[in-house]
Amino acid sequence: GYTGISSSTNTTWTMAPPVEGIGKQLVPTTTSTGTMTVQLPAGANFLTTAGSSFNQAVFTAICQSVELFGQSTSVYAAVGAGSCAFSTF
Repeated sequence: GYTGISSSTNTTWTMAPPVEGIGKQLVPTTTSTGTMTVQLPAGANFLTTAGSSFNQAVFTAICQSVELFGQSTSVYAAVGAGSCAFSTF
């Protein structure tokens, strides 16, 4: 499903762990200059072309979307990473 994220300041959210076979799209819906960070709970990671040890996605501008696919109950595969940045907290 679609999840819009917005903030007027630097904000961090924790997203529920992945569900195998279920997709999710994260889209910043604000023109804020602050960062919007989406973190995964302990034991869950994002799988990207750069690796699989990332547990947060950081957005800094509107339309930096990412398409996620629940590969298992602990891995979200980032199918279309737009221009968000993945890192570890």
